[in-house]
Amino acid sequence: MNVHDSEHIRGVMEEAGFLLGGSPADAQVIIYNTCAVRKSAEDKVWGSLGSLSSRKKDGQTVVVTGCMARKYGIEFLRKGKTVDAILGIESISRIPELASMRISTPFCELVSTWDSSIESLPTKRTISTKALVPVSLGCSKECAYCIVPIVRGPERSRKPGDILREVLSLASSGVVEVVLLGQNVNSYGHDFSGGINFAKLLRKVADVPGIKRVRFETSHPSDLSIDIVDSIAEIDEVCKHVHLPLQSGSNKILSLMGRGYSKEEYEDIAQEIRKKIPGVTLTTDIIVGFPGETEKDFSETIDVLGRVGFENAYLFKYSPREGTRASRMFVDDVSEQEKQHRLEILNIVQERQTMRALESLVGSTLEVLIENRARKGEYFLGRAPGNQVVLVGADGLREGMLVSVRIVKAGKHSLRGVAEKVVGRSC
Repeated sequence: MNVHDSEHIRGVMEEAGFLLGGSPADAQVIIYNTCAVRKSAEDKVWGSLGSLSSRKKDGQTVVVTGCMARKYGIEFLRKGKTVDAILGIESISRIPELASMRISTPFCELVSTWDSSIESLPTKRTISTKALVPVSLGCSKECAYCIVPIVRGPERSRKPGDILREVLSLASSGVVEVVLLGQNVNSYGHDFSGGINFAKLLRKVADVPGIKRVRFETSHPSDLSIDIVDSIAEIDEVCKHVHLPLQSGSNKILSLMGRGYSKEEYEDIAQEIRKKIPGVTLTTDIIVGFPGETEKDFSETIDVLGRVGFENAYLFKYSPREGTRASRMFVDDVSEQEKQHRLEILNIVQERQTMRALESLVGSTLEVLIENRARKGEYFLGRAPGNQVVLVGADGLREGMLVSVRIVKAGKHSLRGVAEKVVGRSC
């Protein structure tokens, strides 16, 4: 979601005549689009602002937006003279005006986000043939550790007509893959009375001429219905990849987190996904060191990791977020050293599983959507339907091509392949 917001920020700035700067030292305006989900993300922002304070030049405008802007507000102004403006993400259209004014008095503008949207603003995508399309904003799950409902508000579904018009416009401009975004896409449409749900929306988006691939994230296990699983299995354009956050393999910790499911229920869902969608890639999120997590709880997480056999996982250390239920109710009683130890163990276990999953694809042929040139070597980088990164020799290829690729090698985190034929291309 932050990448999507940043694309709109860049679109707003470029439409106003600004060019992307090479470095902060060269910039007329410096924009921090911030995230508050983890402490490490916040620490990077505070550290960067501190470093910038001694190097800021006369005439430079520094803007802070995103979730930290809403969480901390004028505290950015109290901590020094580096920041000139704090804006809610819904006010990013004002940044060019502020930069041109060279404002002399710092200010903070945080209006209600619950009824606003930035989807009508111009956008500058990082990959021209792939687009991020929010289907809902905010979240109503209120997991104990999560600050998203506080900084993004309760879940609001976008109208299906607005989503489809956006996808039609994107397809006409050459976009071939759309990624439907939401903190919990599975509950899309719960606030409508017209009977539209996420399974039906998937089918409508996949029917848009020119759209060759549809992805989505993120799912919540409690709301992943059978009709959504059936839609993924039945619709060719929907990529066979499900990102389904587990967070913990301990029922005690899941209950403290307020996740709303047991590890047994999660494993049943995962089994149903694998049964109905052959060859599916199943990925997850896991938090280690949540308050009260014992060695036994942690070992249960390792057990679930092995039984489900995730193709990939994003692993995090718990960090208290001020304002969340966990920060009010629980003591952060797992030491930083122990959190790091558990994280390293999980990483080793998951890396082995990921490597095995990638090695199993050697010798197979996958349809790869070419996204851009790789940073090193004469390769293009693309993604297979299961979201695996694939490096392909660059001869004759270009961004937006859908290519049949024979996989010849597996690395720790990616595949390497040889292009056999082009099976589709963008406009």
